[in-house]
Amino acid sequence: MSISKLKERLIEIELAIKNQDLDKALTIYEEIDQNFEKYVKNIKQEELKSVLNLVEFLEKLLKEKQAELIESKKFLNLKKAYTRF
Repeated sequence: MSISKLKERLIEIELAIKNQDLDKALTIYEEIDQNFEKYVKNIKQEELKSVLNLVEFLEKLLKEKQAELIESKKFLNLKKAYTRF
């Protein structure tokens, strides 16, 4: 598998996360994970930096999404508590 295919799949994960399609993001991640050895064989040293930048961006995006979900959960719990009165 080529490095361009890996970058394409990582960008697809980014778009899925931004579109709230976390199941699709997970599916793509699992596909990358299963084929990781094939990707590693074809990665050149010069291309590692760009792939690493994409992965770091996805990490940041997922942390932001996690924070949003935690805040949303807190809000829903607070709303539920107030509706009991």
